[in-house]
Amino acid sequence: MEYDYIARYGRMAEQAARRKFWQILSAVEYCHERRIVHRDLKAENLLLDANMNIKIADFGFSNYYATGELLATWCGSPPYAAPEVFEGKRYTGPEIDIWSLGVVLYVLVCGALPFDGSTLQSLRDRVLSGRFRIPYFMSEGERLNLEH
Repeated sequence: MEYDYIARYGRMAEQAARRKFWQILSAVEYCHERRIVHRDLKAENLLLDANMNIKIADFGFSNYYATGELLATWCGSPPYAAPEVFEGKRYTGPEIDIWSLGVVLYVLVCGALPFDGSTLQSLRDRVLSGRFRIPYFMSEGERLNLEH
């Protein structure tokens, strides 16, 4: 698993993280083109095969979505949850995955979560504030990727 890799070896070099993230983006794009939203994208659900290729796992919270029809279910893992989920807002679907992808990218490059808290409320407050630490080792390009 990607999570096990990060736990064992630490953060990835930006070039390696970029290649892995491209694979993840490609897989999520494939799902979204088929109107499927994953809703639980996190490092623990990203598997590495024998050739170190990424495979997305655990589609237990996934759902079909349609333009104009909103979903409301709280799904996924709180550290990867989008602000809309914490606020209890209804959502189309892909935007929830896109937020989680940003968290995954941060984990790949930094080896840690961008938002944390000792309680669900403190985690919620941090996510809703949108503030996270940019490590000194992060390149300007990667910083811009995470901020947008």
